[in-house]
Amino acid sequence: PGIWALMLANDGGIWIREFPRPTDTTAHHWIAFARDGTFHCRLDTPRFAEYLDWGRDYLLVADPDTASDVERVRLFPLRVP
Repeated sequence: PGIWALMLANDGGIWIREFPRPTDTTAHHWIAFARDGTFHCRLDTPRFAEYLDWGRDYLLVADPDTASDVERVRLFPLRVP
């Protein structure tokens, strides 16, 4: 399969996570499409535990801290070049 996950953004965009290659253990590869279906951008992210929310200009993830066993919610800004 070519697609592993599909997420809908708050702005109506679609984020598609590519199926991971067995040799790629550090990143997730995403392709974004605008609401009208046109290509928007590509994004590589670390392998977060859970992707909570996508916005037009942010990504919200759950990221466990392995040292303290506490889950953190992190917000990352997104900027399209």
